[in-house]
Amino acid sequence: MTAQPFLLPAAALAVYAVLMAVNPARRVLRDGRRCVSRFPVLWFLVIAVLHFFMLSLLDAVLTSGLGESSAPAYAWRFVHSFLAAWLTGWLLASWVCLVDALGRSGRGPIPF
Repeated sequence: MTAQPFLLPAAALAVYAVLMAVNPARRVLRDGRRCVSRFPVLWFLVIAVLHFFMLSLLDAVLTSGLGESSAPAYAWRFVHSFLAAWLTGWLLASWVCLVDALGRSGRGPIPF
């Protein structure tokens, strides 16, 4: 007997279990939005660090997996430089929008 007939019900149960676990978290997310509105610079820094950490982790994993001097490693270094530049530009533009929004709301340039 194969496991194929049980895959669909097992997947459906897994999806329902995740949905049931996420439902109580909605209140936590609602409260979290208030925290983000109170400390926007802190949350910006957390998001920036998280993105750069994930890019560095991806770089380390792919470089160690592809080897140092292989053709895919050179292609990855090329792609990595563009990803890092795009991420830096995105975060810089987000920072400018954040400071502008804080200035217009009268909360000062950088509230900590």
